[in-house]
Amino acid sequence: MNYLICIDLEGCAGVHGEPNTTLGSARDYAFACEQGAREGAAAARGLFSAGAERVLVWDNHSSALNLSYDPFPEECEFLNGNGRLGRFSFVDGMDIDAALFIGYHSRDNTANAVISHSYSSIEYQYIKVNGREHGEIDIDAMLLGEKGIPLIFVASDNNACEQTNDFLPHVRTYQTKKSLSYSASIFKHPARAAKEIEAATEAAANAFKKDSFAFPNARYAKPVEIEMRFKRLEFAQNAERNGYDRFEPYAARKTYPTLGDFMR
Repeated sequence: MNYLICIDLEGCAGVHGEPNTTLGSARDYAFACEQGAREGAAAARGLFSAGAERVLVWDNHSSALNLSYDPFPEECEFLNGNGRLGRFSFVDGMDIDAALFIGYHSRDNTANAVISHSYSSIEYQYIKVNGREHGEIDIDAMLLGEKGIPLIFVASDNNACEQTNDFLPHVRTYQTKKSLSYSASIFKHPARAAKEIEAATEAAANAFKKDSFAFPNARYAKPVEIEMRFKRLEFAQNAERNGYDRFEPYAARKTYPTLGDFMR
């Protein structure tokens, strides 16, 4: 089995950021990078324990230059940096069987959810796909579903785990922390979280090997209508200039053939 581990940072244990700034400018950014690597490495160990032949690790937070590679098993391969042609375009032809999301977070417009946002913490209040609000977990799962790759595991805060299972009830989830507010949570000891993620990913991989049909691809109706509410008027203005129907001052919508076309 070949697996893809996608690592964000905001959903990791102990990561909170600070009010009125992005994680990259927060005092716990360095810790977030360390914990992202710790949890990602634990997930990789769990996959190898379940018999994985190949594990590709994608650092997909911001600049994609966040993780130390030292904690990871030497058998891992890595993707980082920028310059890709569309989100997940790199998996084409790679024969990936399933994906796991580590450190992902809840979508924006979620009350009292720690560091909640949808791709950009400064741009979008919400993103709707065919009339339903979705965050990065759902949209990334649907993008992978286009390519025949199911999502089997997510590690994140309680809100993100609940949102994942609301949309994809078959996906295994692991809760790293419980949100109290945008910049506060009660969290598990970072080392304990990593240890438990290793066991949880091994269990998820074994369940997938036993019955892959129990983990269907995330799907959506095509063509796909994208509706976005922006946090600033100029973002909505820019969308209008790029062919979106600006039906309210802060909101715009557009129809695409696929989600991949939207994210390109």
